[in-house]
Amino acid sequence: GDLGTDGPPDIGGIICPEDEYSDIAFVLLTSKEQAIKTLFSEHMARGAVLSIPSLGICYVIIFCTTIVTFGSAIPVGLFIPNIIGGACLGRMMGQLMLDAGAAVHPGVYALMGAAGALGGFSRMTISLAVIFMEITNNMYLLLPLMLVIMWSKTLADRFGPSVYDIVLEANPDIHLLEDSLHEDHHLVLEGLTTHDVCTAEVVVLRAFESPEQVMKLLVQTSFAGYPVVDREGRLIGLVSRARLVAALARRKNDPPGVGGLISVARLADVAPEVTNWKAPVPRAYSHFRATGLQHLCVVDDQHFLLGILTRTDFARLCRSGAEGVEEVRALINRKCAALAAGVTVQGSPKFASGQAWRPPQQATPPGHVPWKAGSFPSEGSTPTPMADEAAAPCQGAAMESGYSESSGASPAGHA
Repeated sequence: GDLGTDGPPDIGGIICPEDEYSDIAFVLLTSKEQAIKTLFSEHMARGAVLSIPSLGICYVIIFCTTIVTFGSAIPVGLFIPNIIGGACLGRMMGQLMLDAGAAVHPGVYALMGAAGALGGFSRMTISLAVIFMEITNNMYLLLPLMLVIMWSKTLADRFGPSVYDIVLEANPDIHLLEDSLHEDHHLVLEGLTTHDVCTAEVVVLRAFESPEQVMKLLVQTSFAGYPVVDREGRLIGLVSRARLVAALARRKNDPPGVGGLISVARLADVAPEVTNWKAPVPRAYSHFRATGLQHLCVVDDQHFLLGILTRTDFARLCRSGAEGVEEVRALINRKCAALAAGVTVQGSPKFASGQAWRPPQQATPPGHVPWKAGSFPSEGSTPTPMADEAAAPCQGAAMESGYSESSGASPAGHA
């Protein structure tokens, strides 16, 4: 019988008189649903036949137009074109078998061709078999469908990733992480610590900030989250960009300089995910991937913020082959350059309000440079930005941590 149809389809008409037909015009110009049902059918009404040359021409046209239109603003997609293209190839094989004298159902070959085409470009397995089982309502076709889909996926995996993975990797704003690191990644990363590969140039916030400074920070940067540190540079939380925007929205009607400080510490997550600077990169990656994090703060033994790891950083480290090795080398070189520049962790400008804050009198770890002397506003006070610092927003307070290429070395002053 016919697969998923109510009877032999009539392919006459379209651009031809009623008593004539064009198999190419029918496949390309009729509705996609009707074209798929026709390709899956065994016989056509009034003795019509989908010839092998016509099926080959249809496949070439569909393949070329799909390549041209994919990624454009035209809503054509990949799913339906691959079903029709694969069905054309499959039915070509069925017609060849019929011409050779074999008693076969060309619609079944078309079904298998469509399943193989979808399995090859999308790499779907179980869900694809379920979709085609719903199309046919024939349990006897389950085993051949599974064999075709698995063979198609296995063969395609030897040539490269799926088209969806390629498109996502081509988008610089999307970073995908594998479930686990490959063996070559372990060989490269097992001798590195999180301090070796973390981003040291981190923009941070203090516990209290003025609305003007928060606005300048959001305008000048595009980060999704900002670490919050205390006066000495210890990590006390992580605040998201969305919460800062919401806090500013609540104060949009306040006159400039009126309304006091924003309590950033209250907006922040006071228990952010952190990792010790000596943690191996593979362990940090497993933790980051398993918990679905966006930010992983790197701290020393005294909880001073040394840097941050994001999905972008891990995605760069997980690139395969020589490109992955070069990314690791480039990342470490950037880290060395940032530390050599002197300013690694940047905070917002300090304000003059009340008594100026000075570095604590207790012993400081050797080599550790605390937040530069300035002023730390008390809660409830209304600050006035210092003239020389108001012109340079989001710069100033800096921490310095040493760097060693060997994984066992400790940051300067945090032994």
